[in-house]
Amino acid sequence: MDKKYNVVEIAIGSSLGEALIYLIKQSIQTKRPTCGKFNGTMIYSDIDSLDSAYQKVTGKTYAERCEEDRLEKIERDRRDAEEKAKQPEKIQRWIERGARLIPEAEVNHWAGIVPIRANDLYCGMELDACLDIIELLNSGCAISVAKEKIDSQNHSGMSYSLVRALVRKFAARGEEFAEYVK
Repeated sequence: MDKKYNVVEIAIGSSLGEALIYLIKQSIQTKRPTCGKFNGTMIYSDIDSLDSAYQKVTGKTYAERCEEDRLEKIERDRRDAEEKAKQPEKIQRWIERGARLIPEAEVNHWAGIVPIRANDLYCGMELDACLDIIELLNSGCAISVAKEKIDSQNHSGMSYSLVRALVRKFAARGEEFAEYVK
């Protein structure tokens, strides 16, 4: 690299446009061309335009990347609308499945929380995970088998804790399970 460049760190989380603006501001302040790495690619205040920086980093121009983002958003919105249309049927299925698996005293409570969980961050994924574990526990399996099940469900820390709490509340052997998987 040519030593005339002022090399700077680009803040993590910056967009490519923000990074380029930062480089240009730094070059004005230092009166020297400035460069920095963005996602492992060196971009320059005096060489790169928004399009050339996007081309280097993403292989697409800014306009192409914006169009790609627009199409991805349309597809996400379509999938979300499809999923939302399926929610009433899924909610009914979760309530009915739960009524078959959980103690009778908890059925009304279960029916109350299902719509809430169905419309949260995980879109009800934790309901299926919980019911799968309760079904195993009800079959008389060893607690270690139920732990293997929760461990195989690809949870984040948050969803793992949520499923553990749901099983604790709604399974006849929930307390034993929750203590075991701590």
